[in-house]
Amino acid sequence: MRSNATTVDQYLAELPEERRTAIQATRAVILENLPEGYEEAMNWGMIVYQVPLERYPDTYNRQPLMYAALASQKNYMSLFRLLCAGDGQPHLMSHDRNGHLKLGPGAGDHGPDLDR
Repeated sequence: MRSNATTVDQYLAELPEERRTAIQATRAVILENLPEGYEEAMNWGMIVYQVPLERYPDTYNRQPLMYAALASQKNYMSLFRLLCAGDGQPHLMSHDRNGHLKLGPGAGDHGPDLDR
């Protein structure tokens, strides 16, 4: 369900305790590994990790480039991992055959990933 929260703290406060705990645990891992120059924000009704417009303003929709997002939906929680090409090189997150995260050009040949 889409949230109208304007801050991450407000978003987390809206969640039932069980979901808040799961989202906070995933958020902690993301924040620990978030590349320098990206930011956490609320956008599109969910917690997003994005390239700020100050760093890369030339986007097709005038919105920051989203790198990943966390959302609590009606029946499940989602972790979105998305294509981010802010430096002119596609950086796609995917997993190799051993389940290890791959990041960088040629990491995969598919679009956004969604984990539920």
